[in-house]
Amino acid sequence: MKHCYKSFLLFFFVFISRDILYAQWVQTSGPGGGIVHVFAVSDTNLVDTVGGNHIFAGTYYGGVLRSDDNGVKWEPVNSGLTSVNVFGLSVVYDTLGNMFLFAGTWGGGVFKSTNLGGLWEDANNGLDNRNVWTLTTLPNNTGGTTLFAGTWGDGVFISTNYGASWTAISNNGLNNRAITTLAACYDGAGNVFLFAGTYSGIFLSVNNGSWVFSSDGLTNSAVSQIKIYADGQGGANIFASTLGGGVFRSTNFGTTWVSTSSGMTSPYATSFAYTDPNLFVGTREGGVFRSTNNGLSWVPVNNGLYPDVMCLEILNGDLFAGTFYAGVFRTTNLGETWIEANNGFSASIANALAVSDTNLFCGTWGGRGVFLFNKNNKSWTPLDNGLTNTEVMSIAVAADATGTANLLAGTNGGGIFRSVDNGTSWAPVNSGLTNLWIQAFDVSASGSGSNNIFAGTYGGGVFLSTDYGTSWAATSLIVTTLSFTSFSNVNGEQYIFAGTYGGVYLSTNNGTNWTAKNSGLTNLEINSIIANFNSAGDVNIFAGTAGGGVFRSTNYGSNWVAVNNGLTILYIRSLAVVPNGAGGTNIVAGLLDGGVFLSPDNGETWTDVSDGLTTNDVISFAVYGSKLFAGTFAGGVWSRPLEEITSIEYDSEKDLPLNFDLSQNFPNPFNPLTTIQYGIPYSSKVSIVVYDLLGNELVTLINEEKNAGTYQVIFDGSGLSSGVYFYRLKADGFVQTKKFILLR
Repeated sequence: MKHCYKSFLLFFFVFISRDILYAQWVQTSGPGGGIVHVFAVSDTNLVDTVGGNHIFAGTYYGGVLRSDDNGVKWEPVNSGLTSVNVFGLSVVYDTLGNMFLFAGTWGGGVFKSTNLGGLWEDANNGLDNRNVWTLTTLPNNTGGTTLFAGTWGDGVFISTNYGASWTAISNNGLNNRAITTLAACYDGAGNVFLFAGTYSGIFLSVNNGSWVFSSDGLTNSAVSQIKIYADGQGGANIFASTLGGGVFRSTNFGTTWVSTSSGMTSPYATSFAYTDPNLFVGTREGGVFRSTNNGLSWVPVNNGLYPDVMCLEILNGDLFAGTFYAGVFRTTNLGETWIEANNGFSASIANALAVSDTNLFCGTWGGRGVFLFNKNNKSWTPLDNGLTNTEVMSIAVAADATGTANLLAGTNGGGIFRSVDNGTSWAPVNSGLTNLWIQAFDVSASGSGSNNIFAGTYGGGVFLSTDYGTSWAATSLIVTTLSFTSFSNVNGEQYIFAGTYGGVYLSTNNGTNWTAKNSGLTNLEINSIIANFNSAGDVNIFAGTAGGGVFRSTNYGSNWVAVNNGLTILYIRSLAVVPNGAGGTNIVAGLLDGGVFLSPDNGETWTDVSDGLTTNDVISFAVYGSKLFAGTFAGGVWSRPLEEITSIEYDSEKDLPLNFDLSQNFPNPFNPLTTIQYGIPYSSKVSIVVYDLLGNELVTLINEEKNAGTYQVIFDGSGLSSGVYFYRLKADGFVQTKKFILLR
């Protein structure tokens, strides 16, 4: 039998500042990944705090990230950016050499920064459509830069004063006003040629006049990007990437186009980059291809690269690839080999968090799938060996009779994968599953010394495994299931609640039968469901809904009441029970674009505890050590000390413990994790041992020398049956014993 535990020092020396002690939410530098829509680079020599060359990445709901060291380290730069779905980025300079960074966003229009993204301001004066899909620039004849913005639905806008105001370019002849890409250049006579790509082909405006359809020879009309490169002879090679037709080239300013896709194994081209004589094209599913003859032929250059590429950029001779879900990759040798460049690139979708022994795992949507948190250097390691589907929706941990931790990853369309080596390798375990869209897991005691594992699916109901995922059988619940909670009451009766698209269902016989429990629920889309016990063993069940807020039941789901006082948004993404530092518990709720709220009184009141959290769509929680971790949508994982969230004052200047002390565990009853706090007044050999009712020793939690201080140890009762147990502290002749209750 394996028991998980972890000890950590809680006291702080008097010289540690309160600013450190009371840190707010902080990003954990990952997990690395996210959808990268666009890059932009600068080579400014302006006097600023970071100086030098910079690369910027615009992401899907992760805002803008910046690297000042060629992609070695990234940081989000989103202050003032009220829309973080960024599709366009452009760097422009005025006549004095001052740099402006522009971001085109979905829903927020255009934003401008004069300090490398440190602070953004609205730049939408005259811009009638705030869904900006693309930006491009063109030097003007006065030494400055003209800026163009392509919108989704209202065509193209132009600014000649660095975003201070915008004017619409005539839509005459522009039959499709949903612009996917823009490119501009001068012809030999000094005329401005502006190309607009759409999903209906390419349109051309000369000198910002009416548009003409300029797609002769273009056999695929879904244009994703247009790039213009000088041919060295006064003309230009203009390349168009298409979604399904590969690459096309024009050598006569768009009058005709010729397919140039020989050697490309993916026709879904997305983006270009060029460093003479190498032309690169990024593709969906096919990675990157390189041409040294202006696109006449291509060869793949994908060693080490995630194959789903959205954008390309070159900085200091290095080629960067922005991917769909896997973040950023970089090559220093023209694509021969690639490495991940995701340190700090925290735009991943952290769907699930799970703790096993001393490990914290995160399941993400796409990219590398599962990550392991390295607490020593606060970084994340991808664990995707054998994980052939990386759209991970849920994670569960179940220890078997040998003590082996079975780590399960539920994926979107790939079913369930299992690892028995802490994520080092994975294998599919889908026998009996007739639906492979896994949304949620629950691990509960079977009553025979093993565990039942329930898997909730999208559209296929609930499945049960009694052999740690080796085989699965359908239960009688056939609706889409998004969440679970399970427990045993003080009488040993087992309850399993399922949160579904059709409300709450209860089973008291391990999934054989289910009963709807929806009286009082005014919203039946249950995103999260949890159970919380008080000191008397009474249970409160909480259901987080998609639009109705939080509901509570005190009678095993027979009736529900809304408990939303203080909540600013009623779309609940996630719920969790956390220790309050005083032997009790609090409830935390993750809101859609509302951050994190805490209730100290079983939902009667809620308080916003989102300070420092810049990504406010919170979709998962886990208590790991002395901190609460929050997984977000396109913002990675954040953490915050529990002592701060729960408003329990830990005075860094108080004296060390005067006596040995063993506190009551919290929560109590527990399932399966609980925290035991103890105090040591001077350096001593300390042991804490857990016993059953008969006095049999089950596990030694601590058996080592400890310096003076206050400590905690987390005990995991996985594999134990419900019942009363004891834990005993021994230190330098001091002995104290406490009783605690495991309710499964």
